[in-house]
Amino acid sequence: MGWKEVPVIAVETHGSNAFQASVVAGKLVSLQKITTIASGLASDTISTKSLELSLVHPVVPFAVSDAMAADSVRQFAEDAKTLVEPACGAALSLCYTQIIRDILPSLESGSDVIVLVTGGSDITLNQLDEYRKKYLKPPVIVKSGSEVFLKMDDKLSHMRDIDTSNPMAISRNSNT
Repeated sequence: MGWKEVPVIAVETHGSNAFQASVVAGKLVSLQKITTIASGLASDTISTKSLELSLVHPVVPFAVSDAMAADSVRQFAEDAKTLVEPACGAALSLCYTQIIRDILPSLESGSDVIVLVTGGSDITLNQLDEYRKKYLKPPVIVKSGSEVFLKMDDKLSHMRDIDTSNPMAISRNSNT
């Protein structure tokens, strides 16, 4: 497989997904409001060149929750003894939650996955401590295009198949 066939998974947080919105729409989209702890992703629009490149190379735009990004910052700090900011945590979350296997089901267990790990200039130890308290082991909620999925029982489930009427517990609908 050559580099031209290697997919790029572009990961943003739900409140900063200008790239995902633009790729899905096939044109530049400006976000009305940015709501994310991942300040490194806080751009209301992407460049024309980014959109053009996404059309000539296999790109999977994906969005994860702030909680998933923050928990991955914590896990990476524990694993690698290195601080990264939530923008990087968004990408790392695909590996820590194993969602990458749902995105790329043909990925073999011995396959190499490259995650661009950048930056720790927009994170402090106090923030990391706050993330530990607020976001420890959050639910896995991801967005692909206009579809929203929740990971339950080691399987991604579409939100339309989840019974959200009981606020104390989330369970599958009986008709799935």
